[in-house]
Parts: sequence; C-alpha cells; structure tokens
Amino acid sequence: MPLLLLLLALQREDAKAGIATTIDGQPKKANYYSWNYTFNTWEYTGVSEFEYDANNNLISELYFNSQGDTSSKKSYSYNDQGKETGNIAYRYVNNVFVASNKEIRTYDLKGYLVRFESFGSSDGVSWGWKEQTVYSTSNSTLEYPDIVEKYNWESGSKQLIKKYSNMVWTDFERERFSSGIIEERNVFGDDQRTTYTTVSEGIKIGWVEVYDSKTKTWSYSFDEVHTKDAQGNTFMIQQADYGSGPVLFSRISFPVDIKGNNTGYSYEVWFNNKWKFISSELTTNTYNSNGALTETIYEGKEVGSTDFQSTGINFKYRTVYEVDGEVTSSGQPSRNSGFQMAAYPNPCKNILNIEGVSKEDMQVYLFDMNNHLVLSTTISGGKGNVAIENVPSGIYILKVASQSGGINIQKIVKE
Repeated sequence: MPLLLLLLALQREDAKAGIATTIDGQPKKANYYSWNYTFNTWEYTGVSEFEYDANNNLISELYFNSQGDTSSKKSYSYNDQGKETGNIAYRYVNNVFVASNKEIRTYDLKGYLVRFESFGSSDGVSWGWKEQTVYSTSNSTLEYPDIVEKYNWESGSKQLIKKYSNMVWTDFERERFSSGIIEERNVFGDDQRTTYTTVSEGIKIGWVEVYDSKTKTWSYSFDEVHTKDAQGNTFMIQQADYGSGPVLFSRISFPVDIKGNNTGYSYEVWFNNKWKFISSELTTNTYNSNGALTETIYEGKEVGSTDFQSTGINFKYRTVYEVDGEVTSSGQPSRNSGFQMAAYPNPCKNILNIEGVSKEDMQVYLFDMNNHLVLSTTISGGKGNVAIENVPSGIYILKVASQSGGINIQKIVKE
C-alpha cells in the first residue's frame, strides 16, 4: 500500500527533481556526468549546446555524446507573449535528424493554456498521440480554467486518466491549487478521487475515496494533510481514520531551493512508531553570486528490502552549466555590448523610466524570475517609460535591446 500511495501522490503533485530555470545568465552549454559507484568518480557522458532568440527564449538544444558525436536535438517555438507553443525532439540517425517526439501548446486570448498535446513518431513522418490535456471553464466569469482533463493513448485508444474539477488555483501555470476535486483512473485497482480543501494558510486537506465498480459507490480510503513552511517546502502526511483515531501511513516531503524551484521528493513510511526512509529523488541546485544556475546534482535513492537497511537502486547525475552574459551583483550586465542606459526609479511602483545614452529606438522586455515574459514594448528616440502598475510585486529582469544590436540587462524591483 505505501508504494501505491507514493505513485498516486507524485502524479497529483507533479513532483519532478528537474533542472531549475534562471534568467540572470542563460547557459551556453550543459556538460553531463554520471556517478560511477564502483570507482567513486564522475564519468563524462555528453554535452548540450543552447541557442536563444532575441527575447532570451531557448530555441535550440543540440546534444553530443561523450565521444563528441551528434546524438539528438530539440527545437522550441514561442508566441508573441513569449510562451512556448511547441517543441520537437529529433534523433540523429545516419547523419540525418529524424523527428521522434513533439509537443503543442495552445493558449486563449488571456494567454492561459487551454490545450497541451504530445505525439510520438518512429519514422519522423507519421505521428501518433501520446498525451493530451484540455483546460476549460464551467463559468465564463472565471479568471482561470477550473476543469482539467488529462488523456493518454497507452492502450491504443484515448483514455481519460485524470480529471480536475472545481479547481481554485494559487498558481495556475504550475498547477498549484488550494481546493478542488481530482478524479483518477487507478491502474492498480479501483478508480480514486480526492477532494481538497484549505483549512488555513499553508494547510490543505485531501479526502481520498475509492470507487467500487460492483456497488457503484464511493467509500473513504485515507486522507492527506498538506503543510508548507516559511521557506516554501511542502509536506504531505497520508493517514486513515476508521473511527479509532488516525493511523499514519507515509510522509512525503517536497523541498525547494533558495529560488523557490521544486527539487524533487523524499518518501518515508510509518513503521514501529518511527519514520523509515523508502526512497527519494532530489536535485541540488548551485547558483553563482549573480543568481545564475551553474550546477545541478540529481540523485535517487531507495531501500532494497522491507528491513529498511539494504540498498536498492541508486543513481546520481550531474550537470555543469557554462553561463554567458551574467548579471553582476550590482544589477548591471557583465556584458552589455557597449550599450548604456538607465532605468529608474528602482524600486518602482507604477512608471519605469528608461533612458539610453544614444537616441536610437529600444525594444524593452520584462521577465519574471522563472524566465516568463511579463511584458514587452518599444521605446522610440532613446527615451520613454513603461507602465508596470499591473505587474505583481517582486523581482524582475529588465532586458533592453538597442536598434543597433546592443543589449543591457538589469534587475528591477516592483513594489
């Protein structure tokens, strides 16, 4: 039962020990290593080279194996708001790139995601469905979609595997929510649904029920208690109460790094009145003084038997980034192509003034700390202003490109 609870919980939480994002200095390359447990050393496995467009969006990722041979690539496309509209992954076969996977994202007029689709191909010509997620609203007055339906084609036909309804989001783009109902098909047994409610700030309760196909009724199975600490780390305890008090099952921790990026999970079970470690997949992110991501170490561990002692399957991977165009701690770019400009006041509440030394036109971009484009505009004659009163408070990256190709990057604090 604990393994089943872990699998279902990770599906709902979308827990991934993935690579964090940073806007302060986009990497030129990523060098990959895996840990050799026999010789206790890192072994080089390959490198990726990255290419960006004028808006700092990643548009190409080219991978070479440890021998320096071309292995694969991935290309990305974006809309005018800087949101990714799709990507295509290619295998390198007989000196030719052959498309193998692609993703398509569709947005509404507000810029919110309404459909995600993924496809696979064996020959790079014909495509077959893999996954699809559809976002919709039950009421046109809602700001965000409150219904999410997720499908896959694993059995050869379209299958609804998960449905979200009555969702109240705290962060729609990251699928973080305070309340709602999630129904999911359980490949291990009966279908399941979880009703979430927030009882106080940082505390969310999930009431889990299973469906009996014979009686066609839902019955209580267990419940979840979600908490969040001041650093943004979240914790989930799974327990059950059948009338004689709560019985603890498991505890899952979802830590974040200093930038608030998710870094995976750690899973424990309650055994003999103690928490016993079962497994974890965690990423350690390292940033330089300018806030640019320079290294990640992704490590997975698990116990190999019910005595909680023997070692199971372990793995460890390392990525070292070569960062270019970093922002210095003072907020000025370390490489600005000779383009000088001023942005003031900083911090700013309503109107941000931008003034270049020259009188040439400037293209202005404002990114949040997750590399999402918040706004863009053009300033003519080397001097103008940008209205940011509707931008949420926080730290942003201002990128200004001159007509002659110069670039200046600064940190901006929105009050």
